[in-house]
Amino acid sequence: MSWEPYLAQLQSVGVEIGGLYGKNGALWASHPEFQCNPNEILIVVDALTSFNDNIYSTGLILSGKRWTVIRRENDVEVLILKGKDPDNSKTNLIIALSGMAVVCGANKSEDVSAGVIRNGVERVRDYLKSVNY
Repeated sequence: MSWEPYLAQLQSVGVEIGGLYGKNGALWASHPEFQCNPNEILIVVDALTSFNDNIYSTGLILSGKRWTVIRRENDVEVLILKGKDPDNSKTNLIIALSGMAVVCGANKSEDVSAGVIRNGVERVRDYLKSVNY
């Protein structure tokens, strides 16, 4: 299955960078500026499925950048993060899980709100859930 159209769908609704990964950490598709390694993705999956509160104090590292966890919504398996490094401090990152996928989306421009990113990420996640992914 080609995952590039799903990445394009994220970008078409305002998500500027992001990626699609398997819950096993495998890369399905990603923007060149959002390359996560499998271990980074596995930590995200664990944080959302085991309700690990340590992420609030430690933050996360994704695509080589540090992120502060703003909120975890267990009922919908969503993480909301804010960039912690000088070069991503104005970046919002939204991550949502489906049955098999980890959908990530972020902004590069301050003009793109976290709400726009979240809507795009959740739209792709909801579609993947509807087709048993």
